[in-house]
Amino acid sequence: MKFDVKNFSENNIQISVFDIQIITGELKRFIDENIHQICLGENGDLATVKLDLKARIEGWGDQNKIIGSIAEFFVHLYLKYCGYKQECLFFNLEERSLKKGFDGLYSIGEELWFMESKSGMISTRGVTHASKIKEAYADVKAKITTAVSNNPWLNAYNHARTIGTKKNLRANLKRLADDFTNHRYQSIDDKNIIPCATIFLNGVWTPQNHDAIIQSVKKLDILQGKKFHVICITQNSYDMFLQYLGAKDE
Repeated sequence: MKFDVKNFSENNIQISVFDIQIITGELKRFIDENIHQICLGENGDLATVKLDLKARIEGWGDQNKIIGSIAEFFVHLYLKYCGYKQECLFFNLEERSLKKGFDGLYSIGEELWFMESKSGMISTRGVTHASKIKEAYADVKAKITTAVSNNPWLNAYNHARTIGTKKNLRANLKRLADDFTNHRYQSIDDKNIIPCATIFLNGVWTPQNHDAIIQSVKKLDILQGKKFHVICITQNSYDMFLQYLGAKDE
């Protein structure tokens, strides 16, 4: 299977937990099929987009930015697997700069979903999936409800225009961008949120207790919104994706 997922659903929340111990042949093929669409919103040359993505990730230099980028990519990949429609680009519209606004914008039918991804190394003191979900939720809530430094709705609108989002959804994003400019901020109560947590191990695989991860997320009492899809991923190392990007295509 591409992803061996433990799912939990209750009321308005779905929790998905899975591991990426290795990039299997099946997972590699799925990445190959989707990487250009995820990065640029269209099909194109696989070798070129891999080279470009590897240069961008390694160009950050900072380990936190590197693992953050890799974590976010796999969230985008998994959401494609789940059938969400991508309404954003993984690559920023400004050449090689960090993306502003929401980490991801998705739709199912006529509903928008706002994704935020947080990640960390297992060696970091106190790091857990629940703590990273808490961070991701706090981040997306701040962008929706407060006067953050950059207009996240305008960034989302510009991505949506580039990728060909449906006209009515684009119009909704433009209205929200205008509201932000006019200091009218939104409620999170009617928003669909995808908070995501990725923890990277140090290249030595340790079996994960998915039930315990789900229970730790269920105990969070901060989640406020219309619907949630919480995603928790454990990766063996971030190097394996960089190795995939550097590998020659057969």
